[in-house]
Amino acid sequence: MTTNRRRVIAGIGATCGGAMAARALMRPDPARDAWPNARTIKLVVPFAAGGPTDLIGRMVAGAIAGVSRGRIYVENRPGAGGNIAFTQVARAEPDGYTVMVCTNALLLNPWIYDGVGYDPLQDFEPIAELLSAPNVFFASPASGLGSIADLVTAARRHPDQLNYASPGVGTTPQLAAELLKIRERIEVAHVVFGGASPASQAVMAGDVQAGCVALPGAHAHILAGNLKGLALTGSEPWHDLPRLPTMLALGYDGFVLETCYKLMAPAGLPSSITNVLATAVIEALHAPENESRLRHAGFQVLGRGPAELKARIARELPMWQDIVAQVGNKVKS
Repeated sequence: MTTNRRRVIAGIGATCGGAMAARALMRPDPARDAWPNARTIKLVVPFAAGGPTDLIGRMVAGAIAGVSRGRIYVENRPGAGGNIAFTQVARAEPDGYTVMVCTNALLLNPWIYDGVGYDPLQDFEPIAELLSAPNVFFASPASGLGSIADLVTAARRHPDQLNYASPGVGTTPQLAAELLKIRERIEVAHVVFGGASPASQAVMAGDVQAGCVALPGAHAHILAGNLKGLALTGSEPWHDLPRLPTMLALGYDGFVLETCYKLMAPAGLPSSITNVLATAVIEALHAPENESRLRHAGFQVLGRGPAELKARIARELPMWQDIVAQVGNKVKS
């Protein structure tokens, strides 16, 4: 995690917590009913510390702290593509003392792994759509790879020598890379890391030639020239990376794969708690200073409530099933 990105998220967290605490002094405190016991709220993050999901988790924790009188901590539970964390939260009591910030992996894993131990529709309570981010292909500047075309050409010339880093099996960055391999009929070995931060660091160190992560995990490194951006998987170029093409612009029809960050809880969470959490987090996300900071860190603010998130999950489950079917067994490699 870069110093600049730490400062961005730290600033957002402080703004979120401070703003919510100030508002709490001016209106009735709904947290008194939502969290009546003097227990600490646990916010679970299914990936390693320092990556985009962890950063968003800590920002969300700051917003929740403003309405829960500060009793909250973040627990990183990486492993098994997120399944360890997902199963833990699915089995927790729906009492408002366990929440989770997660990504598309929650919806992808049932199509990838056997016996995941949870149902994404039945076992979780949607609270808020938080943010989205395109994924980005990149390479080490020392690799000589300056474009997707360069990557494809190198893979064809040296099919056993190229590899790429991803933040984990079944993540949208890995699916994007595997789809590229299928469309171009190339072989590039997959090297799995526990999050976007270690994946990006491995490419910068030259341990891996290329990588694909959600944009916030590589954004600052690309701007600084420590990584060479190759292409984005979003529907349009990013505002401060105008020379970085999208896969669509390069002629890859339908190649739009974004990472969506969500706030979830165990199924059965009372609507009173759901509404307190959703309101606090959405207000924080839409604060003008936070929207600007997040966009400059590589995120697109969504800030939508439980109904919108529930509809998105129902809509995207079959979509991810189709994508995993296209990739086949390669997603598990």
